[in-house]
Amino acid sequence: MVDSLLTIIDNDDPIGLYTVTATDGSNTAYTTFTDAPKVSSVSVSPTSNTVTAGGSVTYTVTVYRGLGQDSFDATLSIDGTLPNGTTAIFNPNHVSFSSTSSKTSTLTIQTSTTTPSGTYIFQVKATRNNNTSDNAISGPVTLIVYPPQDTTPPVIQPIISGTLGNNGWYVNDVTVSWDVSDPESGIASSNGCDTVTIDYDTTGETLTCSATNGAGLSDSVSVTIKRDATPPTVNILGISNGQQFDFGDTLPPVTCYATDNLSGIESCTITPEQLPTSVGTHTITATAKDKAGNEAAGNEATASIQYTIVVWTIKGFYQPVDMNDVVNVAKAGSTIPLKLEVFKTLSGTELTDTSIVKPLKAQRINCININDLSTDEIELTATGSTSLRYDPIEGQFIYNWKTPSQSNTCWKVILTTIDGSSIYALFRLR
Repeated sequence: MVDSLLTIIDNDDPIGLYTVTATDGSNTAYTTFTDAPKVSSVSVSPTSNTVTAGGSVTYTVTVYRGLGQDSFDATLSIDGTLPNGTTAIFNPNHVSFSSTSSKTSTLTIQTSTTTPSGTYIFQVKATRNNNTSDNAISGPVTLIVYPPQDTTPPVIQPIISGTLGNNGWYVNDVTVSWDVSDPESGIASSNGCDTVTIDYDTTGETLTCSATNGAGLSDSVSVTIKRDATPPTVNILGISNGQQFDFGDTLPPVTCYATDNLSGIESCTITPEQLPTSVGTHTITATAKDKAGNEAAGNEATASIQYTIVVWTIKGFYQPVDMNDVVNVAKAGSTIPLKLEVFKTLSGTELTDTSIVKPLKAQRINCININDLSTDEIELTATGSTSLRYDPIEGQFIYNWKTPSQSNTCWKVILTTIDGSSIYALFRLR
């Protein structure tokens, strides 16, 4: 007979059904038993939890041991797939059993703001160290991820269309529209965000767009539009339009005066800078620019006037010389006094300075061309200096012209003053 039988199954033996057989040589007896797992079961509390993306959530994991008194360790892990952007941390990750029947661990699931929202199912597994077949899995655990909380207000951007001149001024029509967006919770309401066209001049029109997102956050943006599309008014001071001046008179100083009730005057200039003093009609142009525009934008105003420089009046030649296409007949080689006076036309002032008279010019001409003209004999000749002089007693310029010595020749004698005025006389030398 068999008095006793001791069978030992250690920790390294596999889990399963075992049969123990005893025999005394002629009789046999046996018994069967199951080696229970050291990890019996796993529970998770709560079985469902919610979290906003970017936050964290915790579960309590309880691991139960099976039959037996052996000491062992078990490792916790996630069975299943958690969403992207999450991490799972068990504290502690290893549970140690001696004689206790259960151990707990805290499972923390940390999400990120990029974690997709949705419902996710996973389980928790407890595996005995050094024996992966000794494990237990919890029931389904639910993780519900909500979208991240919106903590930023709407984004508001003004869109301005128009020609920007100088100093922040627009120089034509300005259209203002708005780009309003919120990528997280969307736009719930807005005010003042319609497209507006400013087609009038203004020193400052303020437009404000306000918006509120789905999270109840609000913001507003303002823009101030300054529009000046009107050129200044502009005037020329010092000389009036159509004014006349005698040649040689000093012209008055000319200035440019302009006004602008919006952006103000940037510059006002006179062209030409040096006013012409020659005989004839001349144009003065004043150009004004305001602080808003440039020449290309048209914010420039011009004004023009004209003034005239008038030639002098020459009176003469006086006797003994005849004028008006009368041919003066004189002896070749004689000296003939040419007498004249010069006056400013507008003021009537007589000029007496010999420097205003240019050198005398005598041109020989074909006598045939003047044969049909009436003639007059020169009765008076002169002697002495042939240079130009002014005789204050007679109140005349006198130029003693020494005639050429060639007889039977014809001449045109021209006297010109520095303003360009001139007179002439015809001569036949006998």
